[in-house]
Amino acid sequence: MRPKWAGKVWMTLLWVVLIGSGISWTARYDRTAGAAAAAPGDWPGASRLPLVDGQATLLMFLHPRCPCSRASLHELAALIEHRHIPVTTFIIEVSPPGAPQNWARTELKRLASTIPGAMTLIDNGGYEASTFDSKTSGDVFFYSAERRLLFQGGITPSRGHEGESPGAEALARILNGAMTTDSKAAVFGCPLLATRTVK
Repeated sequence: MRPKWAGKVWMTLLWVVLIGSGISWTARYDRTAGAAAAAPGDWPGASRLPLVDGQATLLMFLHPRCPCSRASLHELAALIEHRHIPVTTFIIEVSPPGAPQNWARTELKRLASTIPGAMTLIDNGGYEASTFDSKTSGDVFFYSAERRLLFQGGITPSRGHEGESPGAEALARILNGAMTTDSKAAVFGCPLLATRTVK
């Protein structure tokens, strides 16, 4: 006859396995990059965003309900604060086709509006996102004053986490005047046109 404590041991082992599997899945998910963009090498004429002569342009595309994007905004704020070149900055929240009118008016939009000098707007139907081929929340694109693409990708080390990352370091160099070309980095976030996100 099996001892009474044997069942408790098996239950404990089962819980350990389940918890370990959950932690492993979360770690893999956090480090899984979103779909990469193939942004135009030159500023696209189809874009409706206003340009400022003599200034570079930085774009960040966000899913307004993506929990990962708060970290992206915090990283952007830190980078913009220490820039050494004039930059026009747009934070673009993408509202999927058919979404209700106020769908994109979230806490993330309020946070975006606190970044000094950044212009926030809602991209209804994803027109601008499509123009720049942005697919993932947290996508950043940097175009020089000559309208050449210098950087595309994310600026966080993983989903929802702040800290040093190859993307943030590359963008910091550009914002300090190093006009490198075609720098790319993985972007971590939710699909831009998803109507549901992973919490």
